Amino acid sequence: MPAYTDSLRGYGFPKFKRDNFVCVYCDLDGKVWPYYLYLSEDHLLPKNHPLRNDFAYITTACVFCNGLANREQYDVEGKTPDQLIEQKRAVVLQARQKYYDFWKHNVQPKKIVADAGTIGNADRP
Repeated sequence: MPAYTDSLRGYGFPKFKRDNFVCVYCDLDGKVWPYYLYLSEDHLLPKNHPLRNDFAYITTACVFCNGLANREQYDVEGKTPDQLIEQKRAVVLQARQKYYDFWKHNVQPKKIVADAGTIGNADRP
C-alpha cells in the first residue's frame, strides 16, 4: 500500500480500523460511502498532556462530533480512554439534540398533503 500523508488513508487509518470506522459518539458508520469522508481523529487529552498522542488516547469521531467534543474542557486526570469517551459522549449527544431540534423546526421540509385533483395542468383552463 502506498504511503499516504492524510488522516483517512494514512496516519489515522489504524485508529479508524481499530474503531471499526464508526464515530464513537454518534455511531456514524464510515464503512458506508460517503460517510467515510467524515471521519476524523479525536484526541481525548488536551494539548501538552504527556499521553495526548498515545494511540489509546486518539479515537474515531465524525467531523461534527469532534468539533462539538472539543468545545468543552473535561476532567481527564486518571481516566481511561473509555471513561473519557463516555464523558465526552454525554456532552456531544446533548449538543446534537439541540442541533436536531433547531433543524426540525427551521430546516426540515414540511409535509405537504395535496389533493391530486387540484394539482397539475388539469386545473388550468
